[in-house]
Amino acid sequence: MTRVAVVGAGGYVGGRLVQHLRDTGVAVVPVSRRPRAWLGDDAHVVDLLVNPPDVLDAAVTGSDVVVHLAGHDEVTAGREPERALLETIAMTNRVADAVRRVGTAHVVYLSTVHVYGAHLEPGAVVTEEVLPSPRAAYALARLASEHLLEGSLAGTADVVSLRLTNSVGAPSAVDVDRWSLLVNDLCRQAATSGRLVLQTPGLQHRDWVPLRDVCRAIGDVCHVGKVPAGTYNLGSGTTASVRDIAYLVADVWAEATGDRPDVIVPTSSDTASRPYRVDVQRLGALGIRLDSPIRDAVDEVVRFCVRHRAELA
Repeated sequence: MTRVAVVGAGGYVGGRLVQHLRDTGVAVVPVSRRPRAWLGDDAHVVDLLVNPPDVLDAAVTGSDVVVHLAGHDEVTAGREPERALLETIAMTNRVADAVRRVGTAHVVYLSTVHVYGAHLEPGAVVTEEVLPSPRAAYALARLASEHLLEGSLAGTADVVSLRLTNSVGAPSAVDVDRWSLLVNDLCRQAATSGRLVLQTPGLQHRDWVPLRDVCRAIGDVCHVGKVPAGTYNLGSGTTASVRDIAYLVADVWAEATGDRPDVIVPTSSDTASRPYRVDVQRLGALGIRLDSPIRDAVDEVVRFCVRHRAELA
């Protein structure tokens, strides 16, 4: 049986990934910075920035694969860019050192499509051959982590870096603090105020992908030999505007509850530009396609927020 250590298991993607891997019969070792009851009794609590190296070594020893998800999110990076940059790279360095010491041969790193930065412009088709051009600390830290893993583990472990677009899905628990993500934020607004308020006219397009698909794809990549070492875009390959997603949330909320929240959108004289498209054919050619309906992912978040409405207030 494949044994997978998930570093960053207490986060948004991590919590869902741990559950997906368990559901598919994989032996999972969750590694989280702080205790999370929902990860189970076999979880390892490891602070990558504080604990001595042997603590992480003990957690990942015996794993066939290490999935590295740890690092500061875009909210922290926007608020404290220097800290986010330095600490995210430091965390990655500690994971790389542990992998090298214990001899794990396969590493999966979850990066971000935002490493392309300036190339995510109207009408562009963004393949993995496009030279990264990050424009913010969050993307800089993720790109640096990609290079660090590939360089420091060369000849030691195969590294697969997945550049994720915009995932949509319910968190593992209310205390997973990713309520700044668009769909999560809108569903929380519906639960607490009965309105969906956008901060912009919502004309910008994004590649939205169900979190369930993301976890399934990462699980596939964890099968050693299925996906060669390298860099891959991880997304749906399609786009929708922020405004369209807001109205979709309103529709799905109405279906689930019988009450349709008002959608409040700032007026603007701007016109929508042509969306860029993230090319996902490299993974698709290996049989990994993220094509579940985004409506299903929105429904998942809506029903989560309905169930936890009191806790979200």
